[in-house]
Amino acid sequence: MRTRFENKWDKTRGGLKIHKIKKIVNDFPLLHAYGIGFSMFGNIPEHTRREAVDYSRYMLAFELDDEIDAGVQFLKILGGVKVPNNDSYLRSEYLLHLYSYWRRSTMKAPEIMPLGVLALSALMLNGSVRVVETLKPNYLVGVSKLRRSKIEDYLAFTQKFQKWPEEQTSWSFANNG
Repeated sequence: MRTRFENKWDKTRGGLKIHKIKKIVNDFPLLHAYGIGFSMFGNIPEHTRREAVDYSRYMLAFELDDEIDAGVQFLKILGGVKVPNNDSYLRSEYLLHLYSYWRRSTMKAPEIMPLGVLALSALMLNGSVRVVETLKPNYLVGVSKLRRSKIEDYLAFTQKFQKWPEEQTSWSFANNG
C-alpha cells in the first residue's frame, strides 16, 4: 500500500492513470462498500457509519495504488471480458482464492487484496462487474473461460492450486437468474 496525496503524480507505479481511478470511485457510489465489505458497515453504529463509508472511498481513491496495479495485472492475465457470456462470470471470492496462488508465483503482488480493489480493477479495464443481490457482499466479474482454465492448470502444476467445484466458482444467469 502506498499513500498518494493530492500531488502532481498522474500515474501509479504500474502506469494506471490516477484520474481514471478517482473517476471510477466517484462514478460508482457502492464500490466503496466492497472496499471493506457490506457486512462491516452493518456492524458500525449508524452515527459513525458515514465516516466509515467516506474512509473506505478515500482508501480506494488514494491508498491502494499497489493493490490496484496488481489487480489490473491479474485480471489482464485472466482475460477480463467486456461483454461476457451468461456463464463466464466468476465469483469474487473465487477470484481472491485464485489471486492468492497467482501472487505466490509473482512475489511482487501485495499479499492482501481487498474485495473492492478487484471490482475497481475490472472497471479500470472496462470489464464487466455484476452485483447479484443473493451474492452480496460478493459480486461477479466477467473473465475468459479459456484463459481462466489455462491459469488454473498452470497454478495447479506450479503452486499446488486446488480448483473449487464449478458451482462455487462461476455464475450463470441462465441457470440462476
